[in-house]
Amino acid sequence: MIRIVRVTNPVQPDRDQHVWEVAVGFELTLEEYLRGNHNLWQVREEGNEQAFDDWATTAHVSVNGHVWPRSLWPEITPRDGDCIVITPVVAGGGILRTLATLAVAAASIAVAATGVGAVALGAFLSVSATTASSILAAAVGIAGSLIIGAIFSGSAPSAKSDTASYDPDGPKSLARSGTVIPKGYGRFRFGGNIVSSFVDIEGKDQYINALVCYGFGPARAITNIQINNKDIATYQNVQTYQRLGSNTQLPIQSFNRTVNGYPQNVQCLAGQPVVVPGTGTLTQALQVDIQFPQGIFHLNAGNLDSEVITYQVQYRLQGTFTWLPVIEPYVTADVVSYDINGRPLIPHPWVVVATDLAPNSGVCYHLDDGPHNPGDAWTGTLTSEVFAPNGNHHTYSKTVQGEWQRTNPALNQILVISWREGYQDFVDNSNSPLYNRTSIYGLAPGKYDVQVTKYGSANLHDDVTFGDNDSPLVGQQMWIHSVNEIAFLDLAYPNMILIGVRALATNQLSGQNINITAEIDFGLRTVDTGVMPAELLAFEEDNPACVAADMMLDDLYGGGEFPGVKPVNIARFIDEWVAWAEMNDELVDDGNGGSIRRHVFNGVFDNESNLWDQVNVVGRMSRAQMVPLGRDYGVFIDQSVVAPVQMFTMGNIIQDSFTETWLPLDDRANQVEI
Repeated sequence: MIRIVRVTNPVQPDRDQHVWEVAVGFELTLEEYLRGNHNLWQVREEGNEQAFDDWATTAHVSVNGHVWPRSLWPEITPRDGDCIVITPVVAGGGILRTLATLAVAAASIAVAATGVGAVALGAFLSVSATTASSILAAAVGIAGSLIIGAIFSGSAPSAKSDTASYDPDGPKSLARSGTVIPKGYGRFRFGGNIVSSFVDIEGKDQYINALVCYGFGPARAITNIQINNKDIATYQNVQTYQRLGSNTQLPIQSFNRTVNGYPQNVQCLAGQPVVVPGTGTLTQALQVDIQFPQGIFHLNAGNLDSEVITYQVQYRLQGTFTWLPVIEPYVTADVVSYDINGRPLIPHPWVVVATDLAPNSGVCYHLDDGPHNPGDAWTGTLTSEVFAPNGNHHTYSKTVQGEWQRTNPALNQILVISWREGYQDFVDNSNSPLYNRTSIYGLAPGKYDVQVTKYGSANLHDDVTFGDNDSPLVGQQMWIHSVNEIAFLDLAYPNMILIGVRALATNQLSGQNINITAEIDFGLRTVDTGVMPAELLAFEEDNPACVAADMMLDDLYGGGEFPGVKPVNIARFIDEWVAWAEMNDELVDDGNGGSIRRHVFNGVFDNESNLWDQVNVVGRMSRAQMVPLGRDYGVFIDQSVVAPVQMFTMGNIIQDSFTETWLPLDDRANQVEI
């Protein structure tokens, strides 16, 4: 493709322009491309030669920054990837007329990409870079800042605003939607964004679950994970999961769902059903958490004896009138056991995985030695016991469905032998807060209400009596703590670096303001996808030249998305990129008797900005400036040379010999003739 850009204001080329992308024609000349685009010269009658010729006298035309005279338009053949820029001929006259053509040159060079340096202008004017800088300096002094602003449109260094990654008190984890997805390079510690969090209840314990996204991958390694500025190893019962940000990564188990928790804190009194209305419309599972804030006990002669509380959880599809019982596993067995060395023992290689329950529930209905075909359907019956509040119960047969799969030790599979429903008993002898969770699976997506009914309590081994026991010797208060609504989604978050954490909630660790940081060794996606130029593959991935090339070429987070920057746009000046990379790898004194590489980029881009400004951050920290030439990109390096061509400083100008002349606006030139 060839890009044609018509600029209507040469001193503000990035604002006042029209852009067309045209297919490359076989041996078409510059004039043929211009004649074929009637929008340029606004002719109403095709083939009107006079209209085109009249328009041609009012336009400067450049290809990749080089302005071609009208007589040579039939001789120039643009190539694939070239940029043709048309700027108006500015009328007027007066002294120092060369300055207006500098404006046209600036527009021609700068419009194809944001920012250009003195090297590019020097090439255009056939003078050295130093001389070009002097010309530009004169333009500043005489014609003001508009022309130079059009040439040097890259942002200047400015005070960096604090972000979660660069907080003065250390990196922080966010829990905010709509934020910038960060992209890191080198090695960097930061907090990421918490994309999913919920609390799990397992017996008497609460577990905090958090899934943190650390931006675009790939990552080469994730190390030194900390929670609230403490090493993760200092906490009890902590599990971590990692994904390095590949395009094919799998969901993290337990985070392949959306969990919306709704705190309730409503007390349940005997015989008074408490209804919690549903909220979400795609709920596929429910978790009802019951809290016993005083514990469950019976104080007997200074001892805490066991007490039992009986209650029932029911649910219904919102808008219906029938409350349904919760059916839960009753008698279970492990599918896989382990020897004393932790090696799995698999007595049966085949299991029937439940297909009538939630995905990844881990429930299995049957075991045997096979053989079977994975995915073969299975239907059977299991016994379910229905419990009344007084402990009486009856059984019935329940039809279940599943499919044959290979036994997988990584899935913590459980064989369900029988089920239960109706009222449930919770027994303990503790005066500390306790929790019990009732899970409801196998729901068709919808909105569901929950009803909790307390029946009563009693000493263990006594018959449960209806009602509340208000004696201070008995702990039997019961509250609905929260209801979680779950929707199952295979959220793998492709190309995102993820850390999943499941940690026991303690007095040192709670879900309030949790901060999960880690050291990430970032890689370059263009290396993995084969887009990085081969000449740069010999350098480390934290080399600023490689970082800048990745930013320019990647089609996911960088400038490589069609019709963006292509490898060929760098390859034409690859010697300059390699020279930049080699300068970065030069060893310099580290101040401690050793040596370090001159420039290494370790950082994260987590603020909203444009690509050109961000890539220039990399250039500034490593003494380089990327220079756009048409649609190609070279590099100017700020380093010593053997023999400077020309340099004027306060050290070599004779005192009192330098003068400046400032002209009124009306006397300033608006055209240059060379």
